[in-house]
Amino acid sequence: MQKNITSLGSLNWDDLKFFLEVARTRKASTAAKRLAVDYTTVSRRISSLEAALGTLLFENPGPPASS
Repeated sequence: MQKNITSLGSLNWDDLKFFLEVARTRKASTAAKRLAVDYTTVSRRISSLEAALGTLLFENPGPPASS
């Protein structure tokens, strides 16, 4: 369930650069390298942004399918 975004006071606008880089690269690990931070930092910042917005921003693709 999404929450109504009438107040963005809890939003950390700096988290948006992490979101944008993950969206551009399609991988949190690649985004981390490009932002010169650890993968866990990217993951934590995306989780924080998701909590502030009340919605899932990315789906975890899981392990690749075996043939």
